[in-house]
Amino acid sequence: MSEFTTFLLKVSGKCNLNCSYCYVFKLADKSWKKQPPFMSTEIWQTSANKIKDYAINHQLKSIGINLHGGEPLLFGKKNTEDLFNYFESIFRQTGINISFGLQTNGTLLDQGWIDIFHKYNVGIGISLDGNQVVHDTNRKFHSGEGSYEKVRRAINLCLSTEKNREVFSGTLSVININSNPLETLHEFLNMGIKNVDFLFPDSNYSNLPPGKGDFLDTHYGDWLLEMFDEYLNLNNSNISIRLFDVLMTLCLGYKHNMDVYGITPIEILVIATNGDLHALDSLKASVSTYLGANILTNDLNYSTINENKLGRVQAGGYKSLSEKCKNCDIVNVCGGGYLPHRYSISREFDNPSIYCVDLYKLIKHINAKLIAMKQYS
Repeated sequence: MSEFTTFLLKVSGKCNLNCSYCYVFKLADKSWKKQPPFMSTEIWQTSANKIKDYAINHQLKSIGINLHGGEPLLFGKKNTEDLFNYFESIFRQTGINISFGLQTNGTLLDQGWIDIFHKYNVGIGISLDGNQVVHDTNRKFHSGEGSYEKVRRAINLCLSTEKNREVFSGTLSVININSNPLETLHEFLNMGIKNVDFLFPDSNYSNLPPGKGDFLDTHYGDWLLEMFDEYLNLNNSNISIRLFDVLMTLCLGYKHNMDVYGITPIEILVIATNGDLHALDSLKASVSTYLGANILTNDLNYSTINENKLGRVQAGGYKSLSEKCKNCDIVNVCGGGYLPHRYSISREFDNPSIYCVDLYKLIKHINAKLIAMKQYS
């Protein structure tokens, strides 16, 4: 039976950016309008204690605590350090390994923040979509000004010393098919960023992604395929692209515990600023993610929390796939695609991903490359 292993705390319900594709503020789920701007001490301390009890009761060896928003740095340095210190103190005698992560837009990052992250061994990811033109197309301040320069400054700070590099997990990028994939790859390589991940835009059958006229378009697959070939040809240990590395791992028959690909159930629980429990955060692009429980009044129980329809889909893994996906020859790699991308009004999540043909083309290409490499090795 699956269990929650990663807990995402939405410590800030506010953001200083106004990104055009944001699933929190711009798409289907509107719960942010009724939630407080920041998580109270009562909420995060109660969360910490109930997560600890849950981990002990289920004999978990390790858990992940990830801070998200909005923009989590708006939560403030003192609040953030108090939270990390409290979690560490109550887990100290449990023998359970606790790892901290934080995803930020980077615009507020300074050395003081990095010192806190280093103290508590927090891995931080920074969102960067590519060069200045590509990044500033979607990631703007509320004033309309692009955020690229401040994000680059943050990344340069993370790369400036060995100590700072220790907390920098890498960058997260939303694919823009109007950009050049090879230029984008070399942009990150030239910056000295070791770990990069590319995400499909959070779209679905009711809200097609930019540039995808219909289900059969493979523009996103073509973009990724071109980048993959360059990535493979470079064979450069100075950069790792998670999307490609995970797909290659799965193509080789190994398992990978990632919520985007593969057929394992999703083991993430989101706690909102008001303590409400939510399903996978990016599902907000398609539906309301509220699971009908609150951290102040409900104990953490994987089965109980996932009793509603959305929870069952999230926890279902292979069982939640459409019949088309179950009968597909790459289902163990693709896993039906990312859950938010399967949604339609008429069939809800009983569909292949809106990026099905893109993924099929890319995965078949990756598999063929791996077979050829094995034959000539």
